[in-house]
Amino acid sequence: MVLSVKELSSWTQTYAYFDELAKTLHKTAPVKGLGQGAFVVGDGSVVVRKDWKILLVDISRLHGMVGSPPSSRDTVALDAAAVILDCWSGD
Repeated sequence: MVLSVKELSSWTQTYAYFDELAKTLHKTAPVKGLGQGAFVVGDGSVVVRKDWKILLVDISRLHGMVGSPPSSRDTVALDAAAVILDCWSGD
């Protein structure tokens, strides 16, 4: 699993980058209640927008079930994003 955060310089840049990721990563479904906008992509990875930052939880290299007890790949990405956002204090 690879976690990355991109910090941008304005709302315009943030929305543009978020929308670009939705297209290039092939957004499959929105996620409500996570950050200020979030979506899942075809491989189960999750993209979250919060303030001028974009979090990508990339699970494309995970195979099968992971964790204890085992969880599906989609659940792992969403859970990781939720934990990070719970600690995200902003500034």
